[in-house]
Amino acid sequence: MAKKTSKKDLRNYLDFIPVHHEQYSYTVSDNGAVTVYVENKGVFNKIAQVVFKIWMKWGILSGR
Repeated sequence: MAKKTSKKDLRNYLDFIPVHHEQYSYTVSDNGAVTVYVENKGVFNKIAQVVFKIWMKWGILSGR
């Protein structure tokens, strides 16, 4: 059975021009590396922050 192609599948993504989003700030270093600053506000990020804070308090990640 042949797969049906839609107009959505025929887009060439190399034709699109990438632009930065105004919400995110960024810096470009001397060697051309771009650093994008994004604040993580998700649920999994909050869980990771709590877990790593506990691990640091217990000395698991601090190398003690």
